[in-house]
Amino acid sequence: MTTLTIVSFLMGVTLGQRFKVMVLMPAMLLVPGIWIVTGIAHAQSAWAIAFMVATAAACLQIGYIVGIGLRHILSTRSSSLPSPATAAKHAAP
Repeated sequence: MTTLTIVSFLMGVTLGQRFKVMVLMPAMLLVPGIWIVTGIAHAQSAWAIAFMVATAAACLQIGYIVGIGLRHILSTRSSSLPSPATAAKHAAP
């Protein structure tokens, strides 16, 4: 179960850093399919599979929000830093 949450969270972070919100639609359709097949292969009960799907979906969405936040922080940090040419121009007397 821990692996499930970590993998789903990291997938969400990756999607959040690279794509727009529309990528969550196919991802949210793909995640339940993957974990339902995994639950059936491990002979788990229907409640356990439903819990796995809900946990994976929640972790994917939380990871997506964290990924968007990281993208925003990195973009504002890189825009606030001076470029090397500007820094050299201001450093030279």
